[in-house]
Amino acid sequence: MQALGNDFIVIDGEWLLESSAGKKLLKHSSHVLPALAHNLCSRRLGIGADGLVLALNLKRKELALVAHELYGGSLADCDFSWTFTNCDGSTSQTCGNALRCLALWAHRKGLFKDRLKVLTANGPVEISFLSEEMITADLGTPKLACEQIPYTGFKQGQIVNSPFTIGKDNLSITCVNMGNPHCLIFSGEILKNLNDIDLPFVSEDQLDALPDALAFLASEIQNDPRFPESVNVSFVLVHDRNSADAVVFERGCGPTMACGSAAAAILVAGVLEGRLERQARITLPGGTLSVEWSLRDDRVLIGGPARFVFEGQFVLELSFLDIPSRATPLRAS
Repeated sequence: MQALGNDFIVIDGEWLLESSAGKKLLKHSSHVLPALAHNLCSRRLGIGADGLVLALNLKRKELALVAHELYGGSLADCDFSWTFTNCDGSTSQTCGNALRCLALWAHRKGLFKDRLKVLTANGPVEISFLSEEMITADLGTPKLACEQIPYTGFKQGQIVNSPFTIGKDNLSITCVNMGNPHCLIFSGEILKNLNDIDLPFVSEDQLDALPDALAFLASEIQNDPRFPESVNVSFVLVHDRNSADAVVFERGCGPTMACGSAAAAILVAGVLEGRLERQARITLPGGTLSVEWSLRDDRVLIGGPARFVFEGQFVLELSFLDIPSRATPLRAS
């Protein structure tokens, strides 16, 4: 599936219940999924994707037990749960585009009509389905304190338009955690690299032609020890108070066609810096998302399309599950 070119493999947890290998995967998902994602998300050796989603229908007791073991506590009247693993095998607590794809997937299966509640590591997420063109996910309230990002450059407080020196670059950054950490850059010489980039892209191949200066700086920031859990980096060009363009470098993925949580973080950061209103359109290489930061309840909603691309089967070897730390090739069909 894909949302604005941000693509994902969705595995149905119910399908896994039909085989001994699948049941073993569910039982040891935290061990197995990193290597499985690394294999399946490979664009040359696997299916190819930015991330791997395991969909857990909570109406099935076996899958509800998996969700309970992953996240603990009450299932909070949720309909579904999930896990999300980046293409490099690292885990992420949220992904706005993948959540919208999950909703479209569940809708196509007839599992809900217009509202879906998904249990995540960050708690329940509500998703509204109007059509494939407009699926809205409530990503919750942003976390802004430096220890919540996390960012160790400050002892306390928020990182809003704050000086950040790395190598020869003197930047101003704003940091937001939307279930995963984001570093937003709205000003500086580096943004001159965005002037000749027309968004959205016509082809995903244009990602390979992004200026080296952006990729290099993003990598430097992501590997900086002041971000102990790394960070997603966005370079943002604001057009007016209701629209902005951005290029996003995701931790674990690199430059991406779209990132829903980044769009949410861009709006929040833009409001904090006095550049954007609380409702705006954020255009990424893959297209445009509508984002709103509610003044009433402080929650951030992102809305946009999602698409089903294809479905198929792959053979999951029991031997693969016996050595979760090693990336063993899978036969695919």
